[in-house]
Amino acid sequence: MVQLYLSEIIDSQDQEKFEKIYRHYEQKMFSVAYGILRNVQDAEDAVQDAFEALAGNLSRIDGQDVYSRETWAYLMVIVKNKAIHIYNKNKKRKEAAAGDFNLLEELADEFQDIEGKIEQKTFANAIARMVLELPERCRMVLYLHYYNDMSYVEIGRTLGMTESNARQIARRARKIMEKKIVEQRIAESRTTRFLKGGVI
Repeated sequence: MVQLYLSEIIDSQDQEKFEKIYRHYEQKMFSVAYGILRNVQDAEDAVQDAFEALAGNLSRIDGQDVYSRETWAYLMVIVKNKAIHIYNKNKKRKEAAAGDFNLLEELADEFQDIEGKIEQKTFANAIARMVLELPERCRMVLYLHYYNDMSYVEIGRTLGMTESNARQIARRARKIMEKKIVEQRIAESRTTRFLKGGVI
């Protein structure tokens, strides 16, 4: 596989650099991608996409610094982004094909006290929109915790943060969604009163 990437790199020094990176980091990158995707084929695709991206950005890595912590941090960002992209694409495909409400219904259960008057499936759709509007880190922590059934320890390892940070991000995400739910209910209430001829 590495020869395929090398054929796209003209400079011989860049080829040598790329091959060192590939040999040293491929399995580590696969582990990161698999931690997010939980699927061997998808994880391999994410790693392949990451190396394709790297082939065009080798200047970001100093030739004498291939095995540094900074190099690994850069590669981890690339492969995480590729894995997250595949994850989101797969999620959308599953929802469109099979109406996958597993994550959404579980999240909806957490907010039942606030939104008890809305039917479960309708509320799940509202939750889906809210999740997609969350900041990226909040969205990923919720997806990994609820949909991939990962603990906060596992999420921390996967996303390069502490367990405490993962929990804090989850709490922040819930607070954002709770606020939106309350705002949505107020807006719906005002609309209903308006349609009935009431005073807003």
